[in-house]
Amino acid sequence: MDNLSSDEAARKFGYTPGSFRVLCHQFRNNPDRQFFCPPKKGPHVHKKKDKVRDKVIALCKKNLSIYDIKDHLKEEGVASIHP
Repeated sequence: MDNLSSDEAARKFGYTPGSFRVLCHQFRNNPDRQFFCPPKKGPHVHKKKDKVRDKVIALCKKNLSIYDIKDHLKEEGVASIHP
């Protein structure tokens, strides 16, 4: 890799040239930084979103329109299903 330009190395690893330069800059400033962290274990769920999702699915199974579902969730105090 030493013979590649910054742009060539970036493309080889799927980075944009700008992103690759930022990574190089971060590495030069803190070479002991852990770049390749192991993924976190366990389920990645959002309890509040899952509850709303379950409600929406149940309402969809009753063949309600998206407008009816929105109104039903609003009545239950769920302001929005988006984050």
